[in-house]
Amino acid sequence: MINRLANATRLGTRIYTGYGIVGALALALLVVASLSMLRIGGEFGNFSAASERYRDGLLISGGIADMQRAVQAYIFQGHASAAERVQALHEQLRASLERQGAGQQGEGRLAAAASHLETYYETFLQVQELRDLQATVLESGLPKASASLLASVRALAGSDSDPELGLRLANAALEAEASAYRYFDTLESTRVEETLAAIDRARRELAALRPESAEVAAALTELADYERRFLAAVQQSRGYTFLVNVVMAAEAYEMLYQARALAGSANANMADNEQAIGRVIPTALATLGGFGALLLLLILVLAWVIGESIAIPIRRMTATFQQLAAGAGDTPIPAYGSGDQISELSRAAAVFRDKNKETESLLIRFQALSESLEEQVAERTEALEASNEQLRVARDDAEAAARAKSEFLANMSHEIRTPVHALQGQLQLLENAGLSDEQREYARQAWISNKALSMLLNDILDFSKIDAGRMEFEAVPVNLYEVVEELEALFRDQATTKGLRFEAAVAPSVPEWVRGDATRITQVLLNLLSNAFKFTAEGQVALRASSEGKNDAGLSVLRFEVEDTGVGIPQEKLQAIFEEFTQAEGSTTRTYGGTGLGLSIARRLVVLMGGDLTVASEPGRGTCFTVVLPLLELSVEEMLAEAAPGVEDVDLSRNDALAGVCILLTEDNPSLQKMTRLLLEQQGATVVLANNGQEALDALRAGAEPDLVLMDMQMPVLGGVDATHAIRQRYSREELPVLAMTANATRQDRDAAAAVGMNDFLAKPLDFRRLVAALRRHLAFEPTGVGIRPAPAPGGLATGTFQDFDLAGALARMTGQVDIYRAAAEPFLAGYETQLAQLAEAVAAADNAAAAKLSHELKGSASLLGARALLAAAARAEVCFRDEAPGPAAAQALLAELRGACDNAVATLRDILADQDGPSGDQAQ
Repeated sequence: MINRLANATRLGTRIYTGYGIVGALALALLVVASLSMLRIGGEFGNFSAASERYRDGLLISGGIADMQRAVQAYIFQGHASAAERVQALHEQLRASLERQGAGQQGEGRLAAAASHLETYYETFLQVQELRDLQATVLESGLPKASASLLASVRALAGSDSDPELGLRLANAALEAEASAYRYFDTLESTRVEETLAAIDRARRELAALRPESAEVAAALTELADYERRFLAAVQQSRGYTFLVNVVMAAEAYEMLYQARALAGSANANMADNEQAIGRVIPTALATLGGFGALLLLLILVLAWVIGESIAIPIRRMTATFQQLAAGAGDTPIPAYGSGDQISELSRAAAVFRDKNKETESLLIRFQALSESLEEQVAERTEALEASNEQLRVARDDAEAAARAKSEFLANMSHEIRTPVHALQGQLQLLENAGLSDEQREYARQAWISNKALSMLLNDILDFSKIDAGRMEFEAVPVNLYEVVEELEALFRDQATTKGLRFEAAVAPSVPEWVRGDATRITQVLLNLLSNAFKFTAEGQVALRASSEGKNDAGLSVLRFEVEDTGVGIPQEKLQAIFEEFTQAEGSTTRTYGGTGLGLSIARRLVVLMGGDLTVASEPGRGTCFTVVLPLLELSVEEMLAEAAPGVEDVDLSRNDALAGVCILLTEDNPSLQKMTRLLLEQQGATVVLANNGQEALDALRAGAEPDLVLMDMQMPVLGGVDATHAIRQRYSREELPVLAMTANATRQDRDAAAAVGMNDFLAKPLDFRRLVAALRRHLAFEPTGVGIRPAPAPGGLATGTFQDFDLAGALARMTGQVDIYRAAAEPFLAGYETQLAQLAEAVAAADNAAAAKLSHELKGSASLLGARALLAAAARAEVCFRDEAPGPAAAQALLAELRGACDNAVATLRDILADQDGPSGDQAQ
């Protein structure tokens, strides 16, 4: 049967038919189960409804009993709360009866109970009304009538000659009143008779008097009114008693009877439903069990039949394939004509057998061919090995040539830079040699061309060093705030010339000092900023420094972003721009110039310093280069313990580094002037002071013979450039060296200083070690070679962190001498209010030049003392007043910002000085 089934029907038909039969039986079982559950659910619903009716009946009975008790309480006590309780219970009972609903079993009893409830409540309202009337009579009517009667009787007794008659009348009236009140207290009928008898005695006594008297007539009228009122009250009390004891009692009994009848009927229904549930559940379970057993049996039968109809052909086909795999080429193939997968498998077995035979014949042919191929492979292998050897030799030659090229470029760049630098110096001398305007222009163009050649050689030298693996990095203290400030000053004029907004900002989270290579960090940022300004025609360029916290190695991860609004870079060119001699477009070199080495060098430098350089750009919207560098943060103690790098070894602790030297110090900032004077005098120098260039010239004309002049660039009356020009009319560069000092360390300032014959250029804030080294170099001192040791500081400042103050940097520039720092702070604390007042006057008068000058003075003091927030505010104000001509509102905003920064700096500075260990030394005087 199974073989016929396998041949007659398809595999899918058998499987789907079996599933269909099982599904139909399962559906039938589901229908039977659903019907059984519906019947059981109906019986349970009936039971629940009967239980609800029984519960409601009990609740109604309890409510009736509660209402009857409340009525009794009202009858005996008359409290309003008892009446309110009766009303509330009436509403609850009526709602309970209404919830029973029409059409339910016991509808007649529900209606009867509701009718008796309403009658009961209406009767209670009548009782309440009668009790109110009775209370009115007892509290108002009878007392008034009794009072009137007694008044009339007393009047008669007073006017009559017989006093005993008056007493008898009064006693009769009082006896009638007492009997009346006893009746209302006890409701005894004998009290009514006593009251009426007393009234009759009083009437007879009155009749015995003068009938024609008006007083007697009035007394009789009052007595009749009292009697009428008493009888009316008696009638009301009797009606009240009848309603309570007869009508309400009967209605309460009827309500209780109907409620108990409802509860009994519901209880009987519950019993019937319970019996029905007991009959339905076993029947449903038996039905479901029978259908379930039948379904299970059918599933087992179908599973066995269908499984065997599949398994038998598969076992046969498996045996056939095993024989074919064993190499039996004449294996018979079982035939199945059902047209399903089994028959397809049978045909596949036949094809496999035929292909097996074909493969055997091909294998014989392949074995014959493989022998000849082995010989050919051996010959080709020998040829390939010879070719690989030639490639290895060529690769080694190429690598050797590349190394030789890199070393040649590195060496030649040094050799070429020497004459280029010499040529640059000669051109500067030539420019100041009294040439005509045309000749000076030729010299200037030659100097510009030579400078471009020098920059190209520097790029080639750096590239060749990196390529040859000879690039070395310093690990010295770096002030990141000074790096950003110097870059901002360097590019400020270029931004103004091109009409661009230039923003340089350092986030407060950036550490003040780190250990790294300041030259290479500056070189990377300089390259990126140069590119930004080169490719930006309008909009802005921004340099931002921030911190991303510390990495696992404990290094501060610093982030530098250079963003512009220039031409942008296409997405497909973003990675190519970091390759050597590559630019974003082929026309870039023709339009903007350049070699394509700057970005490649910048990225290699960043990678060698352990960081990363990435770029994001959109054509037409600008570019953002991001430098991420991990650097070691330095503490205040570490900064003070290290000497300034790159200066001559000088022992400052001996206080004789400038012994016998006379220096003309020309400086308009009082704080910087005092600090520099004290430090110079401490090292044995004689200092002549001048507050501006004119005073310096006057001192020279008066006979001062300094060995060297320290000249500030920006001063009132006469600036440093003009003063130096006048000095050079009398003294040569060798006779009297002049060293420029300025916070604006731009290329233009350096060129101006060189043009008038200044010997050197010192950037503010001054680092005293570098200053001493520069002075000794220009005064031809011999190096001592004993190493830098800071001069001892008599006092001490708290080494904690002060917000927005680079205290460590300021002390480091003053060789760690606290007294010098105090002395430098005193002129600023004494004069800052005057400076702010003068600045306010300049703003009010729209005198931008004066405002820029005063902002510059505040910037110098802030730079000297390490007040970073004030330095930033003063620098912004100086640039804005000098270059942008702000309106009144903008000028007032700058003034407010500067005043707030100045107040904060003064408060912090006073806290710093208050934390000192002891009073200032003599040097602070």
